[in-house]
Amino acid sequence: MAETERGAGDRGGAPDRDLDLPTRPAPEPVPALGDPFVPDTGTEAGIAVAADPGLPPPGAGVVFEDALFAGLGIALLIAVLLAFRLRQLSEKLRRQALDREIAHRESARLKDELARREELGQRDVERRTARLATENHNLRRERGELTASRSRLEARVDLDELTGLPQRKAFHGLLSRELRRALRDGSHATIVAWEVDAFADLNRTMGHDRADQALQRIAALVRDACRRGGDTAARVDAARFAAILPATPTWGALRIAERVRERTWGLALPHAESSVADRVTVSAGVAELDPRSAPRPADVLAAVEAACAEAFKRGGNRVVKVRIRGPAPTALASGQD
Repeated sequence: MAETERGAGDRGGAPDRDLDLPTRPAPEPVPALGDPFVPDTGTEAGIAVAADPGLPPPGAGVVFEDALFAGLGIALLIAVLLAFRLRQLSEKLRRQALDREIAHRESARLKDELARREELGQRDVERRTARLATENHNLRRERGELTASRSRLEARVDLDELTGLPQRKAFHGLLSRELRRALRDGSHATIVAWEVDAFADLNRTMGHDRADQALQRIAALVRDACRRGGDTAARVDAARFAAILPATPTWGALRIAERVRERTWGLALPHAESSVADRVTVSAGVAELDPRSAPRPADVLAAVEAACAEAFKRGGNRVVKVRIRGPAPTALASGQD
């Protein structure tokens, strides 16, 4: 309107003047977002109420609450997931612990069972070992008893019933063993034999009992003269005795032969029909063995018996020594009564 009025004045009209015209109030500007003066649409009078600058704008609380609830929901979901996962882990750990406990108990049970079986096995082995040892001991004892019984039986078979001395067969075996030992060791060995002079006449005139008593007395003298552990005496004929003297020199064998001869003389057993003396006498032969000549047992025994016969031929009651260097013996010397 002012522009119209000015325009009219410019076009030659009346000069400008203030017109007292009624004016309308200018329209109120639309409040911008964040304007502190917001009309209160909730009031009936429509009076504008100034907004508190410390409060959030309208609708902001709802957004915040939604965000808060969303965050809480996410946190709750995470918490639930974590709790579920923790529960799974806890259950897994519990199961693992339970499995370990079961495995430990099973291992302990197996160890105990193994130890028990080992102990039972050890006890069984010990019992069996003890039983076998006892049986072995019994077998050895029985074997020893059987061996001793066999030896006694063999000794009874080989022993002379009258004198208790070994017989000729056993003497042959002992002589063969001694000759092998002497040949192996290169040691000396001597054989001595004693024969009762004119025994046939004694047996005929004095009787069998008196003759047997005389043989028993002379056998006791021969056994007493051969006291060493290796010495062996035997009855090799009806009125002849012999002895094996291992590792004995000739002079030692001569002393033993003389001792038996002298003690037989000292018995003073009457023998009226003897061509040697009025009492029972013996003639002895001593055979010195040369192991290098390897004589046979039969040859050795034959040589010493021949020495006894030579002593009786020379008058009886004496000792004759022979040296065996082979099959044929050689007479060396004789001893007088």
